[in-house]
Amino acid sequence: MKNIFEKIKRVGPLPQLPQVMVQLIRACGREKTDIDEVTQIICRDAGLTAKLLAIIASPHVNLAKQITTIKSAVVYLGLDTVRNIAISSSAMQFFKFSKVTHNFNINRFWYHSYKCAVLAQRIALEEKQVNPDQYFLAGLLHDIGTLVLMATFPKEYKEIKARVNQGQNEFEAQADILKVDGPTVSAWLFNQWHLNPMTSDAVRFLSHPLARIQKELAHIKVLFMANLMAEPESTNVAQDVLFLTDMPVAVLNEIAVQAENEVHQMAKSLNLFLGEPEQGYNLLADGLKNVSLCFGTLDNLLRAKDETTVLKTVQRGLEIIFHIPRIFFFLKK
Repeated sequence: MKNIFEKIKRVGPLPQLPQVMVQLIRACGREKTDIDEVTQIICRDAGLTAKLLAIIASPHVNLAKQITTIKSAVVYLGLDTVRNIAISSSAMQFFKFSKVTHNFNINRFWYHSYKCAVLAQRIALEEKQVNPDQYFLAGLLHDIGTLVLMATFPKEYKEIKARVNQGQNEFEAQADILKVDGPTVSAWLFNQWHLNPMTSDAVRFLSHPLARIQKELAHIKVLFMANLMAEPESTNVAQDVLFLTDMPVAVLNEIAVQAENEVHQMAKSLNLFLGEPEQGYNLLADGLKNVSLCFGTLDNLLRAKDETTVLKTVQRGLEIIFHIPRIFFFLKK
């Protein structure tokens, strides 16, 4: 298993929604940009959220305090860096990921992830859990491990998909072939990004049987319930959910309806359709081709006023675009 995680560390960028990237680039490019608006845009996409958290958690960033929310990550990195990440991620993903993974419906993946996030937050609020935003983050990223396995082991994942098509549970197929499942990888990534340990625990248990979850703590049950209820275009509360909570069925039904409506409205604003995985990519292809990976860094360099700022801009740009962890500058005096 250790070798699998070592290979995952070298994985390329995760798939992203071009629509979200374009919205984020535009928002960051305005003269007056609202941090809350940028945060809301980032929250729409699990891949971009993961990218930001990975950069924040890298050793060479050396934060004085723990970053626990997407908004605090945006404030720390700054809008220019966030825009750079959006540019590099969108361009790289558009040209690379679709060639690696065939028949992958990123629209459906986004829909399930975002709906799980909304449900987890609403259920946490109803259950009076501390810091419901943590549950939103856990729900948004709960399937990121499967995404990473898909991108890291494309050949093996074809066999996994074949087994799933024959009726086997996807987590079981992952464990059979790769000796690790998506929730385990998600939990490992959460630890790498220094997220709240409770969210890591909650994600790890997603592949466990219902009988085991019934005996676990509330934060584990909240995310498990949200995942069960997060099927696209569904407002039905599964019987399994009722075994994990004392909440009235009417309340759960209302949460399910509200979550589906919220995600449907968000999908509509992004022009996403579940049955058309390529929709959006083709429409935005020309725009993304014109966006250079280096655009944000070059723009920042033009505005740099001293040597220190120039060096910091170059360092951060190389880190974001090429994933170079450590850089040394030799200056001639």
